[in-house]
Amino acid sequence: MDAKREAILKAAEETFSSFGYKGTSVDKIAKFAKVGKGTIYNYFETKEDILLEIIHVIIREVKEKADEVIRPEVPVFINFNNAISEILNYRDVHELLRTLAKEIDWTGSPLVANALKKIETEAIHYLADLLQKAIEANKIEPCEPELTAFLIYKLYIAVVTEWAPQQSLSAERLAAILENSIMNGLLTERQAGDKR
Repeated sequence: MDAKREAILKAAEETFSSFGYKGTSVDKIAKFAKVGKGTIYNYFETKEDILLEIIHVIIREVKEKADEVIRPEVPVFINFNNAISEILNYRDVHELLRTLAKEIDWTGSPLVANALKKIETEAIHYLADLLQKAIEANKIEPCEPELTAFLIYKLYIAVVTEWAPQQSLSAERLAAILENSIMNGLLTERQAGDKR
């Protein structure tokens, strides 16, 4: 990647993280990147284009993090659970994503909401691909992978953000509950027999 473009993206991520999308101007990005404002427009047409490029980088990083915890020798559900955990952990520790989530609460910005929605959509596609591969390997019953991934992802988020903090629910216990409640229903007869 071009050094100036990289500097602009790094500066934009820092300023968006510190000041939010709305609180960041192209002038501020230029100042942090130590480039002229015109230089930014040589690489990006708008501030929105800069944010979207950063979001694409984040999506790639999220997928790489999830890939790191996938192990072909372990049961499907453990891989699925580990991938969701990694995706949500990345979201929770990434300063820009935390700032943008707060900005949606404060301003209701549709542009910021759409940017974060892109990450969620790609995470669900990633999880759906895991389910599709498990179906093709006859490890789980045929299902609608996108819908199933969406349901499990949303359920996982709801439990982690709304239930677990009040109930002192550990990650291990959550994984066991979700496995018993959801994934066991997807196991093929052969896979279910192997679990017994």
